[in-house]
Amino acid sequence: MNQMTPLFTIRQIQCQYPGSDHPVLEIEHFDIHKGELIFFLGVSGVGKSTLIESLGLMNRTVLNQTGSQLTYHGTNGPVQLIDLWARSAEQLSQFRAREYSFIFQSTNLFERVSLKANAIMPSLAGSQGLDMESKAEQLTQQLLQNVTMEDYRNKTAGSISGGQKQRLAFIQAMVSSHEVLFGDEPTGNLDWGNAQKVMRTL
Repeated sequence: MNQMTPLFTIRQIQCQYPGSDHPVLEIEHFDIHKGELIFFLGVSGVGKSTLIESLGLMNRTVLNQTGSQLTYHGTNGPVQLIDLWARSAEQLSQFRAREYSFIFQSTNLFERVSLKANAIMPSLAGSQGLDMESKAEQLTQQLLQNVTMEDYRNKTAGSISGGQKQRLAFIQAMVSSHEVLFGDEPTGNLDWGNAQKVMRTL
């Protein structure tokens, strides 16, 4: 008997973009459990990003059909993600900020503020305080070894290389204590060695 705690329960869903006359992704039965590290692999166009966008409430592509279920089992109990689309954009944003972390190829960093501020800013709503800052410094020393703590506090994100920005985005996502961390080709801009390093740390 499987004792793993569910995180996402997916049943009978179809994803379709506006203007399209056919689904781009169909899933009959799929479960993701807490603590699992899941990779979606496949050629371009099979629906990898579509599924991440649907689970992460970033793009409304899931058709609301009889029998469809897209349930997120969060800290406050199960939530039907399909139903959340009836809420305002601000409420969706608040839900994502409270429950999820994201890493993308496009790092979405604040170029004119410090590396430290970028690392901890998305987690400030959770207010983990010194523990959060300590974790950010530890991850910086692991993943940005050539950046001193002085640089970390004073350098802006716009002054570091693309590879360093990508690793800073990993730090930003890992600092929080969110239930879920989504990554859409998060190591695409990293060389093999640094890609291996950040995945080991993750």
